[in-house]
Amino acid sequence: IGFEFRHTRIAVSMELFASPLNARFSRFCSAALDVDAPFGSIGSFFSPRLTQRLSQGSFEANPPYDPPLVSAMAARMHALLRAAETDGAPLAFVVVIPYWVDKECWQTLRDSPFRTAVIHLEQADHGFFEGGQHYRHGLWRGANHDSTVFCLQSAVSAARTPMDASRRAAIRKAFAQPSVSCEYSQLNPEPLARHASRNDGAVTPAPVLQCGSVLQCGSVAAATMRAPAAAARAGDGAERRGETPCLCNNHSKSPSNSSQQKKRKRRRASSLSERASARA
Repeated sequence: IGFEFRHTRIAVSMELFASPLNARFSRFCSAALDVDAPFGSIGSFFSPRLTQRLSQGSFEANPPYDPPLVSAMAARMHALLRAAETDGAPLAFVVVIPYWVDKECWQTLRDSPFRTAVIHLEQADHGFFEGGQHYRHGLWRGANHDSTVFCLQSAVSAARTPMDASRRAAIRKAFAQPSVSCEYSQLNPEPLARHASRNDGAVTPAPVLQCGSVLQCGSVAAATMRAPAAAARAGDGAERRGETPCLCNNHSKSPSNSSQQKKRKRRRASSLSERASARA
């Protein structure tokens, strides 16, 4: 949820620690370029080959929660930001890590000369889109620890997109859990209904799966918000059964699905009765 806000208000264009099954944008950085490149990866954030690619723009980083790796990430970001200062380029990083106030990596980010905002998110007040949604139910999960959002910006970026009180408040609100019973019913369906085309990085509309139980749920979920293969299997199976495919997993069976199930049960019972009569 917070990723959606940063995409629209802070112009974040790429994730620096992602994977094919856990990425928001058509291009992302990941550890395994040889495996992930067909799905949009441009390589490791630490690769010298990407220095030019990362020389300007706005990027999001939610790295693995490993202190040495976070320290290395901070050092890499500082080097890129120093170069951006020299070149007069707009460069920004939005970093999300646990609230590790006693760890050196957290303190390095807090004390960064490029830091323009520090936002403390308490555990009960924020959450994330589920990174394991290809094998777990639901798209959103609450956080299991406090988190910190750091904004690091070059001078040009800070001038163009100042992290003032209104933006900090909006980021905090964007991370909050949806208050409606079906968590996605009031989200803007447009970003959910898009998927990244791997053809030249273009973004094209994805097929939208409308929940069949509008009265119970009313949500709109995109197939690509779960693993594409899993979504395809769910949709294909439902289509074969004459049902409306739904991926939200946050409500009971839809009326249309229940009706289909009742018909199948009646046919099965009738078939068993006929077989019993034939044997008699």
